Amino acid sequence: MSKNRVSTGKRGIYWMSNTLYARMVVPQDVREHFPKGELIKSLETDTLEIAEYKAAQLFHEWKSQIKKYRGSSTAIDEALRWRKVIEAERRKDADLLTAFRKNNPDRELTTADFDNLGVGTQALAMDDYLENVSRTKGAAEAETLANIISGNQVPTLSFLDEWKSSLENKVIPRTLKQHDTRIKKMAEKFPALPIKKTEVARWIVELESGENAPAIDTLKGLIGACRKYYGFLMRMGHLDPDGVNPFENPEFTKKKKVSRKEIRQAWETEDVIKLVDAARAKKDDANLHDLILLGAYTGARIEELADLRVEDVKEKEGVKYFEIGDSKTEAGLRDLPVHRDIIPLVEHLVENSSDGYLLPGEPVTANGERSSAIGKSFGRLKTKLGYDKRYVFHSLRKTLSTLLERQGYHHNQAAEITGHEKLGETYGTYSAGLTIPEKAELLNKITYKGLKVEPKLGKRGRG
Repeated sequence: MSKNRVSTGKRGIYWMSNTLYARMVVPQDVREHFPKGELIKSLETDTLEIAEYKAAQLFHEWKSQIKKYRGSSTAIDEALRWRKVIEAERRKDADLLTAFRKNNPDRELTTADFDNLGVGTQALAMDDYLENVSRTKGAAEAETLANIISGNQVPTLSFLDEWKSSLENKVIPRTLKQHDTRIKKMAEKFPALPIKKTEVARWIVELESGENAPAIDTLKGLIGACRKYYGFLMRMGHLDPDGVNPFENPEFTKKKKVSRKEIRQAWETEDVIKLVDAARAKKDDANLHDLILLGAYTGARIEELADLRVEDVKEKEGVKYFEIGDSKTEAGLRDLPVHRDIIPLVEHLVENSSDGYLLPGEPVTANGERSSAIGKSFGRLKTKLGYDKRYVFHSLRKTLSTLLERQGYHHNQAAEITGHEKLGETYGTYSAGLTIPEKAELLNKITYKGLKVEPKLGKRGRG
C-alpha cells in the first residue's frame, strides 16, 4: 500500500485509488499475532469527514485487539492473584494440620513436620515476591500490595464496573465515560483503598500546582466523581460504612478567574437567523439546518434532539409535543410542545424519516451518542461565521430562556420548557406541573421575527 498511499493530513487516514483507508502500524511486541506489520482497511468512502468517524471506531477496535494480545496484568492484578493463592493455601494447610493432629494426637508439631507437609510454601514464595517489589519499586508499593493480599486494602478499580452498572439508567453515556476516566486517574494516584483525607488534600494541591494544572471546574469534576465512587464503596460494604469519605468537602486553593471573554453567551434573534441562513446555503447537510431550527424553538439539548424518533412526536388535547424520554437529568424528562412555527417542519421530518429518527443517518459514537458528528458540523459553521468559543449549540438554550424571561415568565414556568429543576419545595417537589396546552401557550409567544422556517431538502446524515 505504501507505494500508492497519499496522505490526507489526518493521522492514520490515507488515499488509495480514490478511496480512503485506515492504517495502523502493529507494535513490535505483538507482531507475532498479526500476518503483517500493519493493519489496513478500506473505509469505503471518498468523503474525509465520514472517513474520520469510521476510522475512529476502527482504531478503537484495533487498539483493543492489541491490548488483548499484550495482556493487561498489573501489580494490582498480581497482588489479587497472590491473595487467591494464599487463601487457597490456608484452607489446604488447615485440612493438612487437622489430619496430622488426628493421626498424631500425642505429638507436638515441629519445623520438620511443617516442611514435610508443605505448609506455608506459597506464603514463603509471596514473601520473596514482595521483597523483590520492595527492592525494585520501593517499600511503599510493596506495603500496598501486601495490604491487598492480606485483605486490609481494596484495589481501587475492583468495583468500578459494579458502580458504573448501578449508574447506567441514571446518567448519560458521556457522563459514565467521564466517571470511568476520572476514577482511573484516581487509581493512578491511589491504587488501593482506603485512603486518608490528608492524602486527598495533598493530591489536590499537587494537581493544582502541576505544570499542566487542570481548570478548576475539571478538578472539581474529578474530585466529585471520586467522592461518589468512594461513597458507593462505603454503602455497599466494600469499605467501612462507618468510616469517613476523604473526598467530602474538599478545599481548593486555585480560584477561577472570571472573564467576559469566557462566559457562554446567548444567541440573539439576528444570530439565529444568520445561523439558519448559513446552514440553508450550505451544500447538503439538511440535518444541520433543521437541528438549528429545532434547537431555537425548543431550547432542547443537542443529544435530546439527535435522539428524537418518529414515535416521540405525539399529540394530546390537540397539541403536538415531543416526549423527551432520555435526558442528562431527571428534570430533562419532559413533554415538550412543538412550537406552532415548526409544526410543518416536524411533520415533514416524521413523514420522510429513513431510519426512524427525526434527524436520520447520524453516526453513533462508542458512547452511544448521535450528536457528536452533527455537533462538530455546527461548530465549524459558527466558527466560519465569526463566532468564538463563547457561542455553542447549547447557547440556544440560553436564547430560549432569555426570550422567555423577556416575556415576563418566572423560572418555574421556563423550567417546564427547558427541563431545568424547579425552585422551591412546593413547585419542585409537589407540583405536577403545567398541562401540555398551558406549556404550548407559553412557548408559542416566543417569536423569531424574520426567520425562515421550513425544512431543507437534500442529503441527510453522515453515515
